[in-house]
Amino acid sequence: MFFKTLAVAAVVLILIVAFVFIARGRSSTVYVERTFSAPAEKVRQLWNDPESIKKYKEGFANLKALAEK
Repeated sequence: MFFKTLAVAAVVLILIVAFVFIARGRSSTVYVERTFSAPAEKVRQLWNDPESIKKYKEGFANLKALAEK
């Protein structure tokens, strides 16, 4: 049982090392895209309003409700 556990741990360690080695050459930039069903001007206005951003962080439903006003 001990050797089986040790073998599994060794495989996991090898996979982690391989992932880190591969990931080092990758970009760390993340791009996020979201499509809103609202007029562009209204979305721009809400996105630049600090109160709207706070409500957005609380949940998308709040921003959607604001956009529908």
